[in-house]
Amino acid sequence: MLRARQTCQFSGLTPTMQIEPDLTEWDVGDYEGLTSVDIGKRRPDLNIFKDGCPGGEMPFEVTNRDDRSLDQLRMLEGNIALFSYGQFGRVLAARWVGLQVIAAQHF
Repeated sequence: MLRARQTCQFSGLTPTMQIEPDLTEWDVGDYEGLTSVDIGKRRPDLNIFKDGCPGGEMPFEVTNRDDRSLDQLRMLEGNIALFSYGQFGRVLAARWVGLQVIAAQHF
């Protein structure tokens, strides 16, 4: 959440900042701290949007979190800024337009 919090601070929106646990990055479990290259060496066929992460979140879990967030967002009025990083933002975009989590790989 540090990067998202810093980006919010840079935007000047810190006074209105709210931390939403459902908007956190995808829990990559056993892949935490590894680069994409390192992960590719271990698992060259990995597609996080289809396979999930050992010791971390599976696509259906991220979809559930994302859908809860979208349900809350749809009830809000006015301008809203979201700060999230990694694959979760891609899932958010896919789910916002009604696509399955696997489609997030294209964002």
